[in-house]
Amino acid sequence: ALSAHGEQRNETFGRIRLLQAQLAYRQRQRPQARTYVTQAIEIFEHLKVQHGELEAARSDYQVALEIKPDEASLYINLAAMELRLFETKLDIQLMAAAEKNLKQAERLRSKSPALYFNRARLFELYNFPARARTAYREAMRYYPETSVEYQTCQTRVQRLSMQLK
Repeated sequence: ALSAHGEQRNETFGRIRLLQAQLAYRQRQRPQARTYVTQAIEIFEHLKVQHGELEAARSDYQVALEIKPDEASLYINLAAMELRLFETKLDIQLMAAAEKNLKQAERLRSKSPALYFNRARLFELYNFPARARTAYREAMRYYPETSVEYQTCQTRVQRLSMQLK
């Protein structure tokens, strides 16, 4: 967990990125402005997720996609928010939205391990353990073996393999 000082520093950096975006936009440097906006939103979303503000994070990702609709990572992160929200709200529309966003990231040719990880989570929620296991294995191909993410996928593959016996 970040300390209060670390959170304040991240929030300050996010605000600086927003100011840089405004300046770049005024100077008609639209691609650079979009980059700064995306970075600022990712910083603020990280802080919101840490504080359990998933609805606010989801809303901000939707705004970011209006600015930068060709950014696959935004679709993947939005899907992750929707899956986390589904786990608490049990609203099937959130799963459908997550699936739609993951498909859009695929159309944008993302090879992010987070795409495969979140697809696996979606398959688990739909109760498709074999598909989930395959997607976790695919994610493991992209994560370093020493990473926490790799270990998480490996644990889930083992659990699903036991479940499928």
